[in-house]
Amino acid sequence: NDGFASGQSAGAAVPAVCRVSGWLFPPVEQRVTLPHFAAYAVLGLVLWTLVEYVLHRFLFHLPVAANSRTLITLHYLLHGIHHKFPLDRSRLVLPPVAAAILTTLVYQVVALPFELTEARLVLAGGLLGYTAYDVLHYYLHHGRATLPYFRRLRTYHMDHHFKDCSSAFGITSRLWDVPFGTLPATKAD
Repeated sequence: NDGFASGQSAGAAVPAVCRVSGWLFPPVEQRVTLPHFAAYAVLGLVLWTLVEYVLHRFLFHLPVAANSRTLITLHYLLHGIHHKFPLDRSRLVLPPVAAAILTTLVYQVVALPFELTEARLVLAGGLLGYTAYDVLHYYLHHGRATLPYFRRLRTYHMDHHFKDCSSAFGITSRLWDVPFGTLPATKAD
């Protein structure tokens, strides 16, 4: 008898799997209600839009000293190449290692004001936002936008690439371009 007929081996494995999964993914505390979960996840999603804006404007469009070959190369590899070849399908997404490093750094900052459970929920919302950003950014460059909202967003983003790269830093939305004063000039201006 190998033990499977009586269920002993399988039964003995369940606590081990729970211990391993509990170590990898600690259980969410019972006090997390659906509204609590949703509030922190939505907060993470909104914070992602701010992170997206700040990274795009202040890191990816950072003025680089003309005499620093290293900084010029780093900037070009990080974002400049995307502006040089905006329709290249292989240059839209942040490489996984760079994304992991940035995610870790951002999480360390975001986690400061929160307890562990809330920090993880905020991170989950932020990662959802980042995933949506990657998909939407690809779609804006290569998709055929049929809905009016996405056509406007595509035009907004393409204007950033082809008309004025000093404005329209929001990619998934215009939300932060409004308070930071980086909406593109309109024809009436």
